Amino acid sequence: MSDSPIYNLIQQLQKPDFYPHPVQVPIEVIQTHISVVFLTGDYAYKIKKPVDFGFLDFSTLQKRQHFLEEELKLNSLLSPELYLEVLPISISGDRLLLNDSNKPVEYVLKMRQFSQECLFSNLFEQGKLTENNLRDLAK
Repeated sequence: MSDSPIYNLIQQLQKPDFYPHPVQVPIEVIQTHISVVFLTGDYAYKIKKPVDFGFLDFSTLQKRQHFLEEELKLNSLLSPELYLEVLPISISGDRLLLNDSNKPVEYVLKMRQFSQECLFSNLFEQGKLTENNLRDLAK
């Protein structure tokens, strides 16, 4: 078990009582080398990992907030119904609080959750990815 801040954050965001709305249990967690996404049912929440690869630098809280805001701004142009807002996470005692701007310790991008079956990778594997899907993406 790790005591690293990112490990502890990931553990806390898997707890249903962190969220101000009903969630599916268990909360599904998807990790990449730069992000962690929490699938809660109606909503998905994404945090950036505190990493610096040279070409990607999310090493500070301010940089993670900035890049989440940029992701919201850019992706809202393509899918405004999916990308909702960037929210602060703060600490009160031994609890993390979502959407509390009192000394944020992290930021999270809140999105509407969609069925994982709709991912292009899954459509491709099922032979359901169409030319129209790719044309729409290119637009």
